[in-house]
Amino acid sequence: MRLDKTIRQRLAVRADVTDYVRIIARPCRNAARHGFGKSRFSSPKDKFRLLYLAQDPMTAVAETIVRDRFQDRAERVIFQEEFDRYSIAAVRNPGPLFLLDLRYEGANLLGVSTDAVRARAQASGRRLSQVIYDRTDFDGILYMSFITAPPPASRRIAP
Repeated sequence: MRLDKTIRQRLAVRADVTDYVRIIARPCRNAARHGFGKSRFSSPKDKFRLLYLAQDPMTAVAETIVRDRFQDRAERVIFQEEFDRYSIAAVRNPGPLFLLDLRYEGANLLGVSTDAVRARAQASGRRLSQVIYDRTDFDGILYMSFITAPPPASRRIAP
């Protein structure tokens, strides 16, 4: 996978993540570190750990608790007891993070499969994040939740 330097520079952003949030399972809330996970951008070589953040509580809940649980189900209920198993934390960072912005056309511009940032299958996202970790100095990736992101204006359906 080749990530063109000029395009990387075009997609580079400094992002202040102060007050971004994450949902944490209560048994883990005091843990300083977690093991290597298997999520969209986790290292296939277990070379780095991730911290997923959301700009708002709705997205954090959708990504952490809801995910695909209602697919093919008529009843869509989450009981309070399940929410009680989680905590929400606001994040503070001393300065902006240096991120690769893949929220919009970034994957296409880099010649990376859009599956890396949009598909349920996560293998291509893991490969991409490993290349970013190995070959660049980015702190991470800025991308849109595929669960809560609104469709692009050109694809919205009028009422």
